Amino acid sequence: MHELKKASFRSEWGRRISTRWRSQCLEFLHKEGRLTLLLATLGVSAWAAFAIVVATASVHWTAVFDPMAAGSGIPEMKSIISYEAREDASRYLRARTLVSKIGGLALALGSGVSLGKEGPFVHTSSIIAHRLMKHVKCFRRVYDNDFMRRHVYDAACAVGVTSTFRAPIGGALFGIEVTSTVFMVSNYWRAFVASISALLAREAVYMVHQDWVAAYHPMFPTDFGAKSFAFAEILAFAVLAVLTGLLGAFIQVALECMGGYQIPRMARLSFADILGDLTSTDVKLPDRWHADLSLSVFVVLPLAGLIRLVATAMSFSLSIPTGDFIPTFIAGATFGRFFGEVLHLAFPSAGIVPGGYALAGGAGFVASTTNTTSVAVIALEFTGQFVYTIPLILSTLIASSVGCALRVSVYDSVIAKKGFSHFRTLDLADLKARDVMLRRFPVLSMEMARAELGRTLTMAPSPTLPLVESLSSMLFVGK
Repeated sequence: MHELKKASFRSEWGRRISTRWRSQCLEFLHKEGRLTLLLATLGVSAWAAFAIVVATASVHWTAVFDPMAAGSGIPEMKSIISYEAREDASRYLRARTLVSKIGGLALALGSGVSLGKEGPFVHTSSIIAHRLMKHVKCFRRVYDNDFMRRHVYDAACAVGVTSTFRAPIGGALFGIEVTSTVFMVSNYWRAFVASISALLAREAVYMVHQDWVAAYHPMFPTDFGAKSFAFAEILAFAVLAVLTGLLGAFIQVALECMGGYQIPRMARLSFADILGDLTSTDVKLPDRWHADLSLSVFVVLPLAGLIRLVATAMSFSLSIPTGDFIPTFIAGATFGRFFGEVLHLAFPSAGIVPGGYALAGGAGFVASTTNTTSVAVIALEFTGQFVYTIPLILSTLIASSVGCALRVSVYDSVIAKKGFSHFRTLDLADLKARDVMLRRFPVLSMEMARAELGRTLTMAPSPTLPLVESLSSMLFVGK
């Protein structure tokens, strides 16, 4: 009995001590908002730990299966379509590259890093097309024909962009524009057939999983009025295009200089949420973009755009499958919305719609970094409205021109960095013989054996080959 009383006393004493300690801790935490700070710190720490673990898993997955899957995939396809031989293309389009690309992209998107998926989609669709041509007997003749094989790659790139944005026309044009140095106009219909087929397949899968009778709608529908802008605003759109062109050149420099570091995103908003908020005319941005940060949209928008640019530059330094369209579009749309809000404040009676400037800013920023103009068509298609056709086309033309004058495209920059082969665009005044000559061209030698002669003729890319005296002297004899 005595031992039982002692145990009961110790238990009661321990309970009182723990209760008093807990009360003191809660009182300490509630003072000056320490509890809120602790919970916020724990939440940010948990999110950061999750992001780091999943991003690390994406890097590890890509490195284990095939490091060639890291990056966009569009520079590889541009090199293949414009230059590489059939044997060289196979190293970028292996089955293990497909597995590495799909798994790495899924983990990278789940980690929350700032990246897009149009580049990986282009690469995966090209790998599937390559494997079909190479291993399915009925497509083998297409694979053996260099001309037709490149046409299939063009169509596959169009499929990748269309599958990302549900934009068949802009997808076909953008896929061709970013991957082809020289394009045969006769191949247009193949690219458009592939894009429409991809869109129909995508919608069929959507109906199976969602609703069979669901009406077709754009990916990011907007509600701009028929008279959303005045013709006098064209000058403002042109100024915005110049600014986004300069900003695009800056972000390319940042992408090349940033080290492999990652920062947490400031908001867990999807591309659809962000684009909808930026182009909306009824939703108040501060209500959804911050918590007690600032009531001024003129503070929130520049800060959000700056964070997006820094996060994108850091994400691109990771060895994971990445795309550049969505992050750069969001950053450009953020600064475009800020530009529109400034104009709306300066001219309150002019009826300025800031959402239109967000759309033009996003398209102009992408046009500057990629040196393309078909971005305008994609923006029109995935918003479902053609009210801003003229401002969008004008913005992409000006921003693309500014970007071309200052820097090469982000894809050409990657090609130069990785040492990929490709055809450069040269001015005729600067054209030299070495710029159009093939360095690895087979030659026939007077000392060549019959067996070697037969192999050389079989692998010859041209019916005419140069004849030299010997491979050591390379003295030209004839052809």
